[in-house]
Amino acid sequence: MESSWLETHWARPLHLALVFCLALGLLQAVKLYLQRQRLLRDLRPFPSPPSHWFYGHQKIIQNGGMETLGEITDKYPRAFPFWLGPFQAFFFIYDPDYAKTLLSRPDPKSNFLYKFMDPVVGKGLLNLNGPKWFQHRRLLTPGLHLNALKSHVEIMAHSVNTMLGKWERICGTEDTLLEISAHVTLLTLDIIMKCVFGLETNCQINSTYDHYIKAANESSNIIFYRLYNFLYHHDVIFKFSPKGHRLWQLRKILHPYTEKIIQAGKNSRMNENQQGNTQKRKYQNVLDIALSALVSLSSF
Repeated sequence: MESSWLETHWARPLHLALVFCLALGLLQAVKLYLQRQRLLRDLRPFPSPPSHWFYGHQKIIQNGGMETLGEITDKYPRAFPFWLGPFQAFFFIYDPDYAKTLLSRPDPKSNFLYKFMDPVVGKGLLNLNGPKWFQHRRLLTPGLHLNALKSHVEIMAHSVNTMLGKWERICGTEDTLLEISAHVTLLTLDIIMKCVFGLETNCQINSTYDHYIKAANESSNIIFYRLYNFLYHHDVIFKFSPKGHRLWQLRKILHPYTEKIIQAGKNSRMNENQQGNTQKRKYQNVLDIALSALVSLSSF
């Protein structure tokens, strides 16, 4: 029985497509194999805990968490490789001499790590490279000058005193165990609001920013969960996972709040310029410096 014209017409392109896909799959498999062999060769001088051939060490984080990591650092006092799946490894360093050697190298930032934060923080000084990074860094250079940073010490001290006052009211004169992580988070937010945006929010006292803090903490937990789960490293898999969907919901909470805060800082600056009060302040916040630099560049 002779093949129909339609079968003959489509058979060859389908065969070519199949061969092409198989070749791509084989090429990717060879690439991953060579990547694993290179990592095994480079990390061979550094001992590490036994790892699963597929999951690596990620079960350590998921099951034991920081307690297990503490035991590992006692056993391996300088550094150890941490495998995330069969083809990716981190190198945990906690020895000052090791850290000094690596931090002095002019290597570029790892896009692999910072890409996990992009949905929450966007593109900025933290995760940019190249000309864009230099442009943003130049805008903020005046704000990172030692004299500018010294002017914020008084603000930070005031925020710390506010936190210590809260602890005195909570603990009183009795010996009380206090979980400080939430308080330190609010302290950090308070300092950022004052030093970066020039806003007095009293966020350590009132609960206006509680849902913002909870959303930021949950976002951080999801990012770290993704970091230590190699199956979620692929953007498509993570996007359609429950964690990816939740991170997208949290993003809708965080971004409008951030935009609102930035706009409030801009409005405060505009009002001061209109009233001629700019010179009365003891310091310029980071937003002031960035906006001044943008105005200077646009008028140049």
